Order: sequence, then structure tokens, then C-alpha cells
Amino acid sequence: MTTLFDRSFVRLSHKTDAVLFNQSSILNRTTTFKNTITTAITKAISAISFLFITIAFLSGLVGCDSPPKNKATHRQNCVIVLDLSDRLLAPNQAATDQALLRQCIQAFADKAKNELYLSCQDRIRILVPQQQNASYDWAQFDDSLQLDLAKVDPQNKRKIVFWMQERWPIILQRLYAQATVNTDRHRYAGAQLWRTFSEVLPNEMPDSASTNARIVRLANHNKLVVLTDGYLDFESAATERNNSNLATHSHFVNTLAAAQQNWPQLMKEKNYGFLPTGHKLPHAEAIVLEVNPKAHYHAEILQSLWLQWLGNSNIRTRGFLQVQNVPVAKNAIQDMLRTD
Repeated sequence: MTTLFDRSFVRLSHKTDAVLFNQSSILNRTTTFKNTITTAITKAISAISFLFITIAFLSGLVGCDSPPKNKATHRQNCVIVLDLSDRLLAPNQAATDQALLRQCIQAFADKAKNELYLSCQDRIRILVPQQQNASYDWAQFDDSLQLDLAKVDPQNKRKIVFWMQERWPIILQRLYAQATVNTDRHRYAGAQLWRTFSEVLPNEMPDSASTNARIVRLANHNKLVVLTDGYLDFESAATERNNSNLATHSHFVNTLAAAQQNWPQLMKEKNYGFLPTGHKLPHAEAIVLEVNPKAHYHAEILQSLWLQWLGNSNIRTRGFLQVQNVPVAKNAIQDMLRTD
């Protein structure tokens, strides 16, 4: 017989089971809700992270147009000085000059390519010293033989560098053709190299420059390439300047050479040399190419004179090479122009 107590216990057990079932259901729903919230939060965090990564990537692409603001901004400023005097009458001299100039152009283009064009701010400029009664009109060539990538829109830099590689050799070929029309040495006036170094280079090789796109100062790393026979022969005495034995010409080289192996002592005692220009060119280095000595001891004398003269303007000489050293000259150009 089922007692009242037994029936009460059964009903209590059923109620307890119901409560436990309800608590379990609530717990399950709570756990499911927590899992849903956790999943949603995880997805939201992933979406936000992806958004930030995308923004950073796109910002990086846009930033390619200009150097990072926290990075020192500088550029290479290459100036090439051409002596188009009677030295061009030497066999193959015009062709050799043009081969070396093509090397300069290629080195400039290679450096721009290594900097992905967009960030390159470099400049290259070809100068020809004034010559009296020249057979060419330099004004027709001047604007075509200079390029400043700091003043070119980033999206156009690659195209204009390609244009330079294609067109400059043709322009230079035309210039040299006009410069060598005359075969009479007496019809060539001397190139005013000293005047170019004194009056033109300080403006062409300043310590800094600015860009068109941004108000940014670019520290210049100045590179100078000089193609010359090494002699400073002006067209008339009226253009010459002298200060004791310091002069704007090289006529005294014969006097020094006459002393033969004693020329260094004579040069020091009498203070022979090229007259300093009075200008200091910042962050500058140079190579002098195609030097063509005319007599014994001239090679050593000319090298000493140029090293002293350039040094007076704070220009470090990286090379002083004579004619018939084309492969070495090309390597010297590449070494100086490929890096800052």
C-alpha cells in the first residue's frame, strides 16, 4: 500500500526533476548565448584588424610617392662639364666623350630605377663652358640637357627617365657634330673652365634645393664629372687673371716641366697653381676624365694642379684619369654615381 509519505516524495521528486531540467535548459541557453556573443566579438575584432591592415597597406602605397617624413631627405646632384675646345681634334676623342656621357646617363637612370622612380629626387645637368666663336649654339642644347626629378610629378618620373636615355645621346651626337665642324686647331678658342668653376658651378651645386610638390629641403650630394684635356687655355689674355704665380690659365705648366723631376720643389717655392675661385662647394666630389698631357711631366703636374685647385673649393677628387682609359673611366663614373 502506497502511503501518503510515498506519494508526497514522488511529487517532490518530479518537481525537483522539473526544476533541474529548467536550470539545465537555462544553463544551456546561457552557454549558447555566450558562445554567440564570443563568436560575434571575435568576428568583429577580425574585421576591425583587417580594416586597419588594409588602411595601413593603402597608406603605404600612397606614401611611395614621397620619402618618409621621418627620414633624412637628400638627393644626388650630378653636374657634367664638357670641354669642347681643340681637344676634340684628337683621334676618336668626340666618340670617347659620348661613350662616357652615355655611361653617366645610364648610371643616373639605374639609380632612379633602384629607387623605384617615384621616390627619386636626383638631378643631372650638362654644362659647356663659354667659347669665343664656337661653331655651335649652346643655347639650343642647354635646356634639353638637364633633368631635375624633384620637379617632376611622381607618376611621370619613369617615363621622363626613359625619354632621357633615348633622346640625350642623340642630342649629344648633334652637339659634338657641330663642335667638330672645324678641323683647323687655330679656329678653336679655349674653353673658359676657370670662369665656369667660379661663376656657374656655385649656382649649379648649392648645399640644398627644394621640390615643386612639397615644401621640403633636399640636401645635395654634389657629383662633378669633368671631361677635359687638363689644360686651362683661354681665348685671350684679356680673360686671364693672375695673383703672383696663381693664374686662371695653365701656361706655366711648361715652366714647371722644364725643371723635370724638380718640378714639385719649384711649384712649392714659387707657389704655382690655378687661382682659387673663392667658393666652397658643399658635399662635393669629382672625377676628371680624358686628361691628355702634351709633354713629359705634364701628367703629374696637371694632376697636382687639379687636386690642389679642387681641394681649395672643398671638392674631393675621386679620380684623375688620362685618355685611353675608357673602361676604367666608365667604372669610375658608375662607382661615383650609383651611390650617395
